[in-house]
Amino acid sequence: MSSGYEEALAALRAQDRVDTADINQFQRIFSWRTKVIIYLCAVVVLYANTILNVGVPNQVTAINFLFTWEFVFLPVIIEFAFTYYGIHFLLPRRIKKTEFNLFFYDPRNMGGFAAVGQLLKRSYYIYTAGLILFFLLVYGPVLLSVDGYVPGLFELVFFSTAWFVGLLSIGYSMYTIHQLMSKKKERRIRELETELHQAIENPYDINNSKVVDQDKLDDARRRLKEVRDTRVYPATFTMWSQIAISVLLPQLLQITVQTAL
Repeated sequence: MSSGYEEALAALRAQDRVDTADINQFQRIFSWRTKVIIYLCAVVVLYANTILNVGVPNQVTAINFLFTWEFVFLPVIIEFAFTYYGIHFLLPRRIKKTEFNLFFYDPRNMGGFAAVGQLLKRSYYIYTAGLILFFLLVYGPVLLSVDGYVPGLFELVFFSTAWFVGLLSIGYSMYTIHQLMSKKKERRIRELETELHQAIENPYDINNSKVVDQDKLDDARRRLKEVRDTRVYPATFTMWSQIAISVLLPQLLQITVQTAL
């Protein structure tokens, strides 16, 4: 996913849109020190849940299971979490803060933000896949009637919280990019509207108006068409449909299993 982040930045052509000083803030998300601190806190939470919430007969099984989580899954989850946070929260805020200009001649009609939209979508797909994997690891043994630790309230709350965070993240990132694109588009339309007024004498009276500068009028209309055709979201209808499925699937699985248990 980190490589996808770099590819999206390259496709965004940040060096052509913002000052060199502003580009540096896009290169780094979080330091290793921050990641290690969060990892240690997560380990403490996992073991605290085992000691406090798991019954004594099940503690040996649960602790053995936690070793796998601690040294295999947790490092991957921490790395993914920071990268995901950077993509869905930091990147949109930084793009909005640096006032990226839209590329109105974009053949995809997304203002040059198609790569960002793809990055947001794909990272959310991976997030959803991680939720489903967690679901299978935790509830799979129960569904297969395998003896051992039975998931309880902690797992239910964790899964629901993770699902809500994912929903919040994709909503926030898409809306933040939308705000920037909508603002830039409206600003350009207003500028072109001014040019149209200047090219027409008495523009508010259609019967008595007169074109005083045909070349300027034609040029403004040409550019206005490019601006109006540009979307204000970095996504197509198909992408929105795919995102909607990714949002609903994990929660539907959880509700189905909780009803069956």
